[in-house]
Amino acid sequence: MSLNLRFLNFFVPLNFNHKLSDYLWKKIKIMTRLLNQKIPLIIEICFVIETGLIVAYFADFMLHNPFQKLFDLDAEANLPTYFSSIQLLLVAFFLGVFARKNFNPAQRHTWTLWVLPVLFLFLSLDEFISLHEFLGSLTDVFLPGGSRDHTIFAVTGLWMFILGIPFILFLASIMISMSKYLKKVPGVWFKFNCGFALYLSGALGVEILGNFTRPGTWGYVLQVAFEEGLEMLGVTFILWAVFNLVKFYGFRIEIRPYLNE
Repeated sequence: MSLNLRFLNFFVPLNFNHKLSDYLWKKIKIMTRLLNQKIPLIIEICFVIETGLIVAYFADFMLHNPFQKLFDLDAEANLPTYFSSIQLLLVAFFLGVFARKNFNPAQRHTWTLWVLPVLFLFLSLDEFISLHEFLGSLTDVFLPGGSRDHTIFAVTGLWMFILGIPFILFLASIMISMSKYLKKVPGVWFKFNCGFALYLSGALGVEILGNFTRPGTWGYVLQVAFEEGLEMLGVTFILWAVFNLVKFYGFRIEIRPYLNE
């Protein structure tokens, strides 16, 4: 079955239309299957918490920040930070379980399976120690006078370009090397890619807008909420993917009551 896209005949060749319609139909079927999938409880909880944190952030701003230390999405050592760190740690854990199950020292390509767990463990720790901000400050040397002051990147610096682009290329190479595992499980490859796209859009894309907003304004609040919301949502999709991945490969989590005999 293919979509009827005859109106495109005026613009592109007919053969291309068939390929395009088939491609779109495949994507629609993938989305339909995803929507019909049962969402794991852990993912539902993440969605609820993310929504709650963003609503609390807006409410706190409208109430003139009485709970800023708890709900500020742009601050450290508070509820959003702890939640994001736990999310990333869970991703690292499940990816570690997957790597352990499929690792074979004699097969060189399986060594790359450990890269993503280590990466997400680092990202989890980074939520607390903000190492990326320190590394980002080192890139200020590439700005005029070696300082981001009085430049259009006064808030963020250039780290999104100098560190972000190599990171994306590195991540893409790892994903390609793992694709044969990820594509075996229905929906996992799609969720992984959606998750990384959302996460990187927030971390590397929307964050740039922070250079053009002023703290204490609605523009700033919306920019921060959009940025952090994309990051949290992206990690949730990645967590959903790795949860399904390890489940497919035989990993189970069982909670049994302890009974005294």
